[in-house]
Amino acid sequence: MREIKFRAWDKKRKVIVNPDKFYLDINYIYVNNKDGSGYWIKEDDYVLMQYTGLKDKNNKEIYEGDIVKIIYSMSWMKIPEIIVEQVKLVNGAFMPFYWLRKDEDYEIDYLVNLATVEVVGNVFENPELLNRKVKQG
Repeated sequence: MREIKFRAWDKKRKVIVNPDKFYLDINYIYVNNKDGSGYWIKEDDYVLMQYTGLKDKNNKEIYEGDIVKIIYSMSWMKIPEIIVEQVKLVNGAFMPFYWLRKDEDYEIDYLVNLATVEVVGNVFENPELLNRKVKQG
């Protein structure tokens, strides 16, 4: 069973935080700082990102909103495909938004088992990484 975890993008402070408590009934989350202090973030000031339950090649947790580099190589390929794409939750499945071949899409858990997947950033701190969509190795 997948572990249910979240992190959040704090829009005002422009940082990724790991909320300690969620008060969704009043639309706030609480974040503890390393020094023991903490603060509240209201709903309009954060974006939640859910953990996919998967880790990349470096054992780093993969979350919604992460930008992953996927090196997909099969024996019939002359050059491996290198794809840099955002992980999104679509219809209950976590997907990197790309198509290896027309009309085919793959869930991230399938790709973690089939390809080399590495978290290279996230859409909030590294949006420039998404300008490089599909490359040949």
